[in-house]
Amino acid sequence: MGFRHIVPVDDDELDASSLNRVAGVDYKDAQNNVYKVGAIANRLRGINPKCEAEAYRISVHSTAAEIALAQANWILAGTDSHSSRFRVQQYAFKYFAPFIAAGVNISVEGDIITVVSGEAIAVRMGGAYCLSCLNRVNYTAFHIKSPNVHFEKSQNI
Repeated sequence: MGFRHIVPVDDDELDASSLNRVAGVDYKDAQNNVYKVGAIANRLRGINPKCEAEAYRISVHSTAAEIALAQANWILAGTDSHSSRFRVQQYAFKYFAPFIAAGVNISVEGDIITVVSGEAIAVRMGGAYCLSCLNRVNYTAFHIKSPNVHFEKSQNI
């Protein structure tokens, strides 16, 4: 019952600043610069030894990531950039896979945490909304951070 074949895709290493956003990892993982997908796959196997966690330490923008995600029944996007969330949405729509985009925001001014928030958005083909429709993708932000990543913004997602 539940999801047993899980394919995490990410090319980031853990560091101390990401510990609050990655469930199941600890300070030792960050000290050892463990890749997020490896730590997550190990944690999932620790919870359920029958879990088939197949970690891909690659960019979500790569062809290999698209091939891996094209076979998914569901896609969970927990990425921390606008370009990667948009790319995952493109894969989900291209391969007719429902997906959930989840995120956490922690805003700090000086030494004071001013905002802690989170959201989860379930998106499916034929639904009334998507990340673009809900203004959850900042196209300017991802072009500034990823000038070599190009997307066509579709009006009919």
